[in-house]
Amino acid sequence: MNGAYLGPGEDLKLARAVDSLQLRCEDQKGPTRLGGAVVVSTIGTPCASASDADACAAALSASWAGDGYLVTRYNPMGCINHYLVWTAGDEVGTVRTREALLALLGPVDTLADADLLIWADGYEPLCVGDVTEGGVEVQAKRRISDCPMQTNTYVLTVSPTGQVSEVSVQEGPQGPCIGRLAPGAPEPCLSAQVGRWLAGVAALEAGAAVAFAQLRDELVHHGAPEALVRAAETAVADEQRHAAQVGTLARRYGADPLPCDAARVPLRSLATIAEDNAAEGCAREVWGAAVGLFQAQNARDPAVREAMTAIAADELAHAELSRALQAWLLPRLSPAARRRAARAQRRAWRRVAKTAQAPAEAVFTEALGLPTPAQAMALLDGVSRAG
Repeated sequence: MNGAYLGPGEDLKLARAVDSLQLRCEDQKGPTRLGGAVVVSTIGTPCASASDADACAAALSASWAGDGYLVTRYNPMGCINHYLVWTAGDEVGTVRTREALLALLGPVDTLADADLLIWADGYEPLCVGDVTEGGVEVQAKRRISDCPMQTNTYVLTVSPTGQVSEVSVQEGPQGPCIGRLAPGAPEPCLSAQVGRWLAGVAALEAGAAVAFAQLRDELVHHGAPEALVRAAETAVADEQRHAAQVGTLARRYGADPLPCDAARVPLRSLATIAEDNAAEGCAREVWGAAVGLFQAQNARDPAVREAMTAIAADELAHAELSRALQAWLLPRLSPAARRRAARAQRRAWRRVAKTAQAPAEAVFTEALGLPTPAQAMALLDGVSRAG
């Protein structure tokens, strides 16, 4: 779904007749790229039955103005705040709350209705389900944790009045939580086997290369110092090399690297970059470097020790880049944007701490040198003291 869903038009039943229904998104500070909201998907033809098509089109174009959002979640187009806009004759309206969505849908009695509603509730519809006497039964995914990464699969029942009930849940495996995540980076399906874990890490390293390429272009766009641009360019090559190195280790343990589906997004604002860098660079990147150094010293497998020695040195440089970048960004932001970045960094460290307390299987602590919970907490304490 790529973070944005609008079901098939032929199956979506609304309580009123409309010419069109659009799913739109904006960034944290309002209209994306100062040119209005991004149209993610459209059903129907906007203003098709309007008596004054030009006036309708103008109202539709300006309809990003408003308070509140139907759902806030990441979208690869570079925005996070989503809402719906409809046209009916000369009317243009927005849907920014769950209550407004239910009013537009009326009785929820089709798969598309149910999928749109659960998407607004934070699920990712799998477009599989049946209409039953008690409502619509659908299947969906939902990420319940970013660090460690975990996505569960659900069977849900949606009643005609829009009440969502979980019938069953299949818990997904936990993925690695090290290094910088890229926009659209994959969620590796990792088993308890070392090879599969390494395959997931290789995909994350490849995604980090995409993240740094995105950052490099954004730094050029925003007129950042040449030293920061060069450091980001170097980081791209580093992460590509890391993906190859960890991929070789994965094959050593009988697994092929997972594909990297990370995608570039439109250029972001300085405030958005700062918030992302606070979490991904000043927290996850720092933690990844610390864990890499620990693995370089403690892995039983000499090949892992050799690879992690080189990778950890690069990750330390990336952590320094993140700190230098934040030092350049923060003076250029509003007080509110600086507070958001600080909150993002605190949240990221809390997720890291939660991961550090999770027990690792013996095969990981022995072969790969990953820290036990006690070792990880001591490592985290040392990182915190170092600042």
